[in-house]
Formats: sequence, structure tokens, C-alpha cells
Amino acid sequence: MSAEDAKSTPPDDDEPAPDVFPDAMLAVLTQRMAETKQSEEDEQVERMMKTAANWRTGRCAQRAVVVLDEWIRRLHCQNGVLACGTYSGEVQTFDIESGDMLDSWIADLELDEDDEEIDQEITAICLSEDARYVLSGDAAGSVLLRQRGEDDPRLSVSHGAAISGVLWDGESRAYSTGLDGRFTCHDIDGSKVAMLQTKESILCMSACDNYCALGLSDGTVILTTLSPMRELFRFTTEGGPASAVNLISPSSLMTGSADGTVRLWRLDEPEGSERRCTTFEGHRGPVVCIYGDGDKVVSGARDGTVRVWDAATAKVRFELRGFTAYLGSLQVADSWMLADGTNNAVLKIDFSEEALLAQEAEEEDGESY
Repeated sequence: MSAEDAKSTPPDDDEPAPDVFPDAMLAVLTQRMAETKQSEEDEQVERMMKTAANWRTGRCAQRAVVVLDEWIRRLHCQNGVLACGTYSGEVQTFDIESGDMLDSWIADLELDEDDEEIDQEITAICLSEDARYVLSGDAAGSVLLRQRGEDDPRLSVSHGAAISGVLWDGESRAYSTGLDGRFTCHDIDGSKVAMLQTKESILCMSACDNYCALGLSDGTVILTTLSPMRELFRFTTEGGPASAVNLISPSSLMTGSADGTVRLWRLDEPEGSERRCTTFEGHRGPVVCIYGDGDKVVSGARDGTVRVWDAATAKVRFELRGFTAYLGSLQVADSWMLADGTNNAVLKIDFSEEALLAQEAEEEDGESY
């Protein structure tokens, strides 16, 4: 048979096809995939450990996420979107990574009976989890729900005094608290669903699942359910007005007081127990925002500082300075925190090793010029 005939001879159908990956090669491939996965997991654990160590020592990178032409008073971030409320009453949203503006709503000018401009400073702001809706409250008592990409508000209601907290349930109901002592729930059609009236001003609110904690001007803290809106119990915290509250679970919450103290309450512990309340002392102004995750406590106060505490020992780990007395919002994630209180900028304070290395590289590049 010629070479040409050999090339055109069809294969024997009874002859088994050769293995594409022999067993030995498959074993090697499986082992390498397992090693790669383990290496990635090890790197992730190492990053988490380095981040946790930086949270203990205060080693961090800082950058301005956005810089506006006016003072920022409140912020909230969800799903990669940052919402800011300003002194003039403007609400804006931004892409958290690029800093690009996404939406902007300017407050309509309102005058009182003497033709004086009404204060419309944003005093509370909240993004829905999917970042489609922005709920805000202002010093004039107005509560507005806006859908991103739309000009007109979906909901507009009001209190008799400045708004101190807002919450959107993500479906159809908006909750708000005010200095008029009202805790209200409105449906998206504007109808009032429920209201709880207190004798004292409500200075702050925090929700977890179907529960909500309210901080009052006489130092009282009230725990309620959202639906139905019903008071469960109340207690009094020392240190003057309850200026900040963070509900971690129905049995665990944190409070900040006008005298600068922060307290972690374990309400499932018996009264008089040492574990029922842990006190963190050091701020020299009213505490206005707090966060806790079991390992650390983060608090911001009108003394222009943010403090990070050890939750177990109640000792301060480190202090961040340079904020103004108008510090109003903190948001804390696993590896970073966002803060206003620097007049017209939002700062991202990043404790990840990647952010630190990137900052060091930028500094080295700057020195080389």
C-alpha cells in the first residue's frame, strides 16, 4: 500500500479511542486544582488576618471618595452606591469606586411667615439594600422617598420638627422619627399606617429585622417592633440624652450619650450583672454614631474624633482625628469605614493590606518626581 493510500484509510470502528486525559494526568490536574484552591483560601485568610491586625493598631489608608462644593451632613452606602445629604438640603448619589455622580436632587426653596429661608439641612438619610431608593429627612421635618433616575419623589410626608432617623423597608413602607417625639410609618401612597408618640424628642433610631430602638432626649431607650408598631420595653441609660443607638439584635444594642460615653447593653443578662452593660469612656463631646460587631466598637462624636475600641476590654485601640464637630455619620464594613465630618468630603478609611500597599506605591511615585 502506498503512502497516499495509508493517509486515506478510514479508522477501524472497533478500535477504542485513545484517552484524552489518562488517569495519571487527571490525578495531577485534580491535585493542582486542589492546591490552587487551598492557596487562594490561605491568601484570603492571610488578608483577613492582616486586616484584623490593622483594625487593632489603626494602620490604614485614607482617601476622599467624593468632594462637593458644600458641606456634607449625612451619608449612607449600599450595593456600591453612596448617598449624601448636604447642609442646603441637596441629596446626591455616587458610584463608590469611581466617585462619579449618579443622581442629584436639589431642595425647593421654602420660606417661613417672615419670608426667612427655612432650614432644609439633611438630618437623616437611608438607601434601600438594592440602592434603588433614597429616603431622606431634613431639619424642616420633611421626609422624601426618591427612586433613583426619577425627578419627582415617590413619597412626601412631614413631621412637626426636625427628622432624626429614617428607614425604608425595601417594599412599601417608610419609617421616620423626629424631634416632635413621633415615630411614624407611612405607606408609599402617603397614608399613615401607624404612629408611636413619646413625650420626649426622639434623637436617633436603629433597626434590626422587625425590631427598632429609639433614643430619647431624656436618656430613655425604647425597643419596639416595626410591624405591628408596638413598644416592647424601655430603660434609661446614664449620661444624659441618648444621642446615638445601634441595635445589633433584639437582646443586644449600643447607646451613645451626650456626655461622650458609649455603652454596650446585653439585655438577656440579668439586671445588676457585670455583663449587662459595658461602658466605653473617652469622648469629649456627644456621641452621634456607633457601630459594633462583637470584636470592636467604633464611635464618632462631636469632639471631632472617631474612636475604635476593643469590645472585650472596653479600652480604646486608636483614635482618628481631623473631623469637625459636624461629624454625623459612620458606616463600617469588614475592611473599611466611611465618614463625613470633614466639611465637603466623604472619607474612606481602609484597613485592607491592598489599600495600604496602593497608598505606599502612590507616595513613592510622588517622591520620585
